[in-house]
Amino acid sequence: MEMAYTPTSSFSPQETECVNQLEDYHVCIMSSCFNNSTNSIDEITITCYDVGVAILLLLFGILAASICVGNIVIIYVLTASKATKKPQGLVKCSLAVADFIQGAVAVPISAYTYVYFYFVPAKLSASELKLAGLGFLELYRAYIFCFILSNSLSLISLIILSLDRFLAICFPLRYHTGGMMTPRRVCVTVLAAWVICLALSV
Repeated sequence: MEMAYTPTSSFSPQETECVNQLEDYHVCIMSSCFNNSTNSIDEITITCYDVGVAILLLLFGILAASICVGNIVIIYVLTASKATKKPQGLVKCSLAVADFIQGAVAVPISAYTYVYFYFVPAKLSASELKLAGLGFLELYRAYIFCFILSNSLSLISLIILSLDRFLAICFPLRYHTGGMMTPRRVCVTVLAAWVICLALSV
């Protein structure tokens, strides 16, 4: 699929000093003709490969569905077996929620950013082209937010689980009598992890 944008103003071959610029987005290639004399873009051509876009969306869809279904099953098992009452159970549930966000939000947005220009209308005015670029930027910001949130939360949750196992092995008596990892401390720790990750993502 090929889309081209040509502004209303035209330049004669003598006035035009065109410098071809090529941007490769894997499944879409955007080429532009930059006019040095007017310091503006004369033409933008976007070429997308239908088969490449279809395969990419299919792979991302399978990945997102696998992540979502797998973590929904984990959350259901943890809540149904009342494992969340145990210290590590609540942390595991938080970890599953973080991974679910990755599959439900970050992966689909990532897929769409790869093929964003495939869905751009064929004819664009200068203002519409600017809005398309701003839309892509906002979409990419949303992806970065979800990516940092889910990955940092997963990392912190794994650290908490490692610390929990360390305390259980090194201080078995105090740990199993409930004097160390109390439900209140675990809840506060998980809540603090979410607050820190949200602050890092903004």
